[in-house]
Amino acid sequence: MAVDCPIPDTGQTKCYDDSQEITCPSTGEPFYGQDAQYAPCNPHSYTKLDENGNDLPDSAIEWVMVRDNVTGLVWENKTDDGSIHDKDNTYNWQDAQDVFIATLNSQNFGGYSDWRLPSVNELQSIVDYSRHDPAINADYFPNTESSGYRSSTTSAGSPNYAWVVNFFIGSIFDGYKSGYNYYVRAVRSGQCGSFDTSTTTTVPSTTTTISGSTTTTISGSTTTTVQPCPTEQIYGDHSAQTELLRYLRDNILSTTPEGQEIIRLYYEWSPVIVEMMNGDEEFKAQVQEVIDGVLEVIGE
Repeated sequence: MAVDCPIPDTGQTKCYDDSQEITCPSTGEPFYGQDAQYAPCNPHSYTKLDENGNDLPDSAIEWVMVRDNVTGLVWENKTDDGSIHDKDNTYNWQDAQDVFIATLNSQNFGGYSDWRLPSVNELQSIVDYSRHDPAINADYFPNTESSGYRSSTTSAGSPNYAWVVNFFIGSIFDGYKSGYNYYVRAVRSGQCGSFDTSTTTTVPSTTTTISGSTTTTISGSTTTTVQPCPTEQIYGDHSAQTELLRYLRDNILSTTPEGQEIIRLYYEWSPVIVEMMNGDEEFKAQVQEVIDGVLEVIGE
């Protein structure tokens, strides 16, 4: 993506064995560890936009563009009116860019002239794997065909092919660039949404004294990138407690290699802890008690 944004959640909520849907298994059981068993991170969130890029309420029945509030990307809304935006229009790979995208930019669609064909990762980011036929939130992306949509991404192994996202079930395949026509949806880059509170910290070579006696020497530098999702599962999106936890992460823990290791472990294990909390109120209370104790220290 043109800007460093978080990856939206898949939307998957169901578990399966090798042939059918099942009740999500417990730890140690066959098929444990599926996507649906982990707490959502960066859940899908969209805003409808008018022809001037202004926000519209969810209740709006006419809109021109859609902003993904997680990635900040702005997507073209498809229509059923025979225009350049019509849902039935298909293109080969080159015409998708030289005809379709070029027309949108020459018309200054939505007040912008930087529309482009999305990469395969960007296109897959709007797939909703809790749905199929089409595998997308039709409340914000109406007139989406349950078929293949072109991306700008060339297949590394076969340069005459480019990746296509199938919005029937969200699968991906490589389609011939000049042979078969596929559907298209234009995108442009926006600003990362409210979920983009990731932090990247680089720490130089350090010598750290722990507990007054142990000295640890770290050679080179360490770069750690973290995402904020798990704390919101405990205290909500905008709570004071969450802000304190972020302060601890960004201003205290991230300044030492030992603190960065704590951050890494936290983000590795938080989905499991949150899943356990969802099914065990006593355990959830214990977790919150521990974190409340940490918050008291941070506050002081």
